[in-house]
Amino acid sequence: MIVPFMKPKDLAYPFSFRDRRLFVERDVFYLPNYLSSYEGFDPKLPLGHPRIFIEFCSGNGEWIIQKALENPDIQFIAVEKLFLRVQKIFSKRENLGIKNLFLVSGDINLLLEHFLPDDTVDTLAVNFPDPWPKERHSKNRLFHKNFVAHIQRILKPHGEVFVVTDDSGFSEWVYEAMKGDFKLKKEDVKKPLPNHGSSFFQRLWESKGKDIFYHHYQKGSYVGCEFFK
Repeated sequence: MIVPFMKPKDLAYPFSFRDRRLFVERDVFYLPNYLSSYEGFDPKLPLGHPRIFIEFCSGNGEWIIQKALENPDIQFIAVEKLFLRVQKIFSKRENLGIKNLFLVSGDINLLLEHFLPDDTVDTLAVNFPDPWPKERHSKNRLFHKNFVAHIQRILKPHGEVFVVTDDSGFSEWVYEAMKGDFKLKKEDVKKPLPNHGSSFFQRLWESKGKDIFYHHYQKGSYVGCEFFK
């Protein structure tokens, strides 16, 4: 049997804005904004797996696709707001036959607030999120107080958080937001994360001579574990 090659356009958004609803199909959870209620719906997130890894801001999926291929014993969840990027991740997943990657097409904060239970996630990664560098746009940045509280809530004991950014201002923003609940020496943000991998944006910014800032946090007391060996 010949499996057809999937293109990004082969994944179509399943409803119009007027008919927006919570919907799951082909291991993609569609999570639209502006619904009157998000209660009572089961998105069938694969949270029963012994090891759960979530990436926020997955972009075109290069980083998490590679991780899913290298770590078939881990269940990955990619979260991306822009549907054009979700289409790209979906086509890569299908063409490579990856079975351990679930996609969420929607807003990170909605997923955190309504669909991720306490103590369910082993590791969370955020690679090169939009830094929203202008002060008047700061409300759009990740790692506000409520965001950090949800991270603390969903992580299992000793759960880990990885954040990689090319923006020094955003790096400082993350450090200040996380330091109350998570521990990290400030001088450590210039040290690359072992076995973390690379991505399009990392290669792009490195080629332009930009510094890369690496944040590695762990919930509770640090025990020195590495998620990827």
